[in-house]
Amino acid sequence: MGLLTIPATEESFIQYLNASQYIFANNYVFLMNQDIIPVLIPYNATDELLDELLSSVNGVFLTGGNIDLIDSETGQKHRYMYSVFTSDYDKYAGLNRNLKITSTYTGNDGTEIVVSVEHQIYPIYGMINHPEIVFDKTIDINVSRSPIQFKFAKQVAQFLKQMCQKSTQQFQSQDFLNQWKVENSIPGQLGFIYYFSDTFGINYEG
Repeated sequence: MGLLTIPATEESFIQYLNASQYIFANNYVFLMNQDIIPVLIPYNATDELLDELLSSVNGVFLTGGNIDLIDSETGQKHRYMYSVFTSDYDKYAGLNRNLKITSTYTGNDGTEIVVSVEHQIYPIYGMINHPEIVFDKTIDINVSRSPIQFKFAKQVAQFLKQMCQKSTQQFQSQDFLNQWKVENSIPGQLGFIYYFSDTFGINYEG
């Protein structure tokens, strides 16, 4: 399964990451616990490399989080929306036309937000939860490491595995697979809040 990398947007990050782009290691553990082999997909991959990687993996896991969306042509950064109100859903034609809401959450103030979605046709799923976060060793992450949270993470990973198993795509060479396997990338660390979280990274210029 492909994991889209995150750019090291601050120069100071690189001294801890030892890399120019990265993923948090909790994503690796989350997938490997269900025997899903994670491979890196550079956020700035050339069209040729992207085509080759996407035709080799059995799925792509977009980790999300508090990251910038970068226009590939202009380099301009755009902040993404943390959530979408169900009352606003109809305003976004692309969302309403392609993605159906599968679950919502209502806050104490009565505001309802979209929690998970599913594409009307294709096997594309999204949610605002981060099931992988329970596998992070950092002590100041705001997460409950209760048995039910680990069970939830396991169930999500099992679902992803089931989706991957529907695909017959595979890497055409072991060398190409090894080049992009997460376990063969550069280990590093990055501050999550106050404490360091483990990372895997690469130096790729595109």
